[in-house]
Amino acid sequence: MLVTKVTAFLNHPLTVKQLKHLHALILINGLNYLEPMIITQIVNRPSNHSQAGIRYLRSLIRYFKQPNVVARTSVIQFWYQHGEFQEALDEYLFMQRVGLLPCSSVVALAINVCTRLGNRVGGIRLHGQVYGYGFYGDVHVGTALVGFYLKVDDMETAKKVIDEMSERNAPSCVIYRYLESGNLTIAEHVFSEMGDKDIDSWNLMVSWYTRTGDMEKAIATFGLMPVKTSSSWTAMISGYVDLGNMEIARNFYDVMPEQNVVSCMKMIDGYSNSGAVESAREIFNGMDAKDHMLYNAMITCYAQNESSNLIFGSWIHETLMKQVRIKMDDDVAVALIELYAKCGRLDKAYGLFHGLQKKPAGVYTILILACSRNGWRHDAIKLFEEMLEANICPNLLTFRGFLSSLNFADSVQENYHGFSNVNPLAISGPLNPYRHGGPLNIGLGSVKLPGVNSTSYLACSSLQEALTMGPGFDKATMVLQLASPFPYLGQVIWLSYKVTRTSGSVSGAH
Repeated sequence: MLVTKVTAFLNHPLTVKQLKHLHALILINGLNYLEPMIITQIVNRPSNHSQAGIRYLRSLIRYFKQPNVVARTSVIQFWYQHGEFQEALDEYLFMQRVGLLPCSSVVALAINVCTRLGNRVGGIRLHGQVYGYGFYGDVHVGTALVGFYLKVDDMETAKKVIDEMSERNAPSCVIYRYLESGNLTIAEHVFSEMGDKDIDSWNLMVSWYTRTGDMEKAIATFGLMPVKTSSSWTAMISGYVDLGNMEIARNFYDVMPEQNVVSCMKMIDGYSNSGAVESAREIFNGMDAKDHMLYNAMITCYAQNESSNLIFGSWIHETLMKQVRIKMDDDVAVALIELYAKCGRLDKAYGLFHGLQKKPAGVYTILILACSRNGWRHDAIKLFEEMLEANICPNLLTFRGFLSSLNFADSVQENYHGFSNVNPLAISGPLNPYRHGGPLNIGLGSVKLPGVNSTSYLACSSLQEALTMGPGFDKATMVLQLASPFPYLGQVIWLSYKVTRTSGSVSGAH
């Protein structure tokens, strides 16, 4: 019965203090075989990585003599991640002494430790053990060994290890491993030494160069490719688009043997970012087979550049998508909502909005801002209330639209006083709890707001003044400027409004 209860506790996140209490219970009742769970709790929970937690972990390891592979492995990884390389190596050596068989990732980690420590003898010994463990040719272990021998300036042995890996693994797999670990020099060496290079290896190198912005090497490698696939062409296009060089990107796109959806979307995205909407439309029109992703990209392009091309949006929405039988998904719907909202067609935007399966904060924000711009104040407030009901947290842009929708001379001031009357803690205004740096008790539960200090309170005082200023003052802008440096002010405004809402409805006019 006790074992079941202790195990159940250990399967839930616990603090160091709670773990110490449980550990004492384990020792008193002779349940030492549960100690590995204590260790993994400390290692796997970042909140326990304090100085006190690390000291406790060290004391546990000092007296923990059980041959548990999982616990020992997690401790080695923990020390390595925290830069305690000698302790990681000591733990690995202890595993060897008690006869525990490490996995390939732990051996690779131990070799990396020797590299960090500059321990030449230790690294060479570990290399000898690799064959005994059966990890000869393993990519993880081999990568670590090559890094070690390069560190100790033994290029000859490093090349032998590379050859061993290439014999037992696809060359592209070896190259990918080096690239992802940031060892470009080794990856280039492996690639250059390959006799018959496969297409995957070529594409990996070209893609890596374009991703890192080294277009000189990318185009040199691309030019040497015996066979160029659509992935090769798309990688080159992506590289130039990311650098903002749409002219060269377009040249590659035009001579590409077969344009595909990915390359087309990349070109539309590039033109959209540079404001060249007509060029994006030209690319879009040139594609014979269009799917929902292409429509989404083109609609988003119009919406982002505020081109307000209502005819194009309506044509896609009401005609083309029905003709080609493309099902409306949330991505395309959101793009159309943004386009319709910017064109002032809130009726169409609302129709699509109500059909969404999921309504993220961004969609609410688009509509609230549009309603505010077009004088639909009541609808903006209603949307804001709907967000609160759905427990969706507004962002600063949402607050801009919401605050702009209120009649500050009447609604905000009226509700501000209403809030002060219903909130027993509002001694000098609704944001007064910031003065005390404690929970904000608002009748809806106690909400802890971290990061509270005197600077935050000064900002809140200014915010309070902004809300009570007379008409003709841009209070929405003032509030947002004051709130932007303080991440929790948005929560305060939000919670304040929720309290106001419980005391009476917010007045607003269409």
